[in-house]
Amino acid sequence: MAKLITILAAALGAAYLLTSCAVAGGFSVVRAEELREAVRAYLVQREGEAVERTELSFRSVPDSIGITATAYDLRVGMGSSTRARGPVGFVVEVVVGGQTVHRCLVTAVIRSFDTVLVADRTILRAVTPVAEDVRRLRIETTGIDRALVSALDDLMGQRTRRVITRGNILYRDMFEGVPLVRQGSPVSVRVTSGSVSVTAEGVACQDGRFGECIEITVPGKAGRLKAWVADDRTVAIRAD
Repeated sequence: MAKLITILAAALGAAYLLTSCAVAGGFSVVRAEELREAVRAYLVQREGEAVERTELSFRSVPDSIGITATAYDLRVGMGSSTRARGPVGFVVEVVVGGQTVHRCLVTAVIRSFDTVLVADRTILRAVTPVAEDVRRLRIETTGIDRALVSALDDLMGQRTRRVITRGNILYRDMFEGVPLVRQGSPVSVRVTSGSVSVTAEGVACQDGRFGECIEITVPGKAGRLKAWVADDRTVAIRAD
């Protein structure tokens, strides 16, 4: 009679079913391949489609585990590990009737890969890259903790914070939002006090994105004023 092993992906509360070899009597042997398959199933449940961009290599797996039961579950967790990359230890529990009867450690190395954008020529500061500026490259990302740029669509409404030289991988933190208001551009200054609003013309002294506070000048007013960017042509000042 074939036995049914339920592998419980503990992190997500999901179940994955396998059918293994026939068992006689009241004794079972959990084989190394069953432990490997339990870990693989757990990673699929935990990582979803991202698991397709990884390579899993097992380092240490018990050859076999003997238990006095014909039906059991394998419950898999990652212990203290917080990410499924690099050297990882998986805690696999053999559960019979809701009770853990054996616990073992399975170690593995998970390598991750992705296709990212790389500067194909020098990209100047404060510009939005175009197709001619970049090329796609598949790289190993196992040891990379910074957010990568994988498509030009990721950079819509973004511009470079600094010069990016040819051959550099593009990371999200190299970019910032394109300002609505640019330094030196004319702006409409809306001053509000209670229910009364007046408008004057001014000049932006800084770049500014929506909601940011920037400095402006207004003809006839000494010094600079602080105003909040309302849209691409308007800044607001509250006088109360």
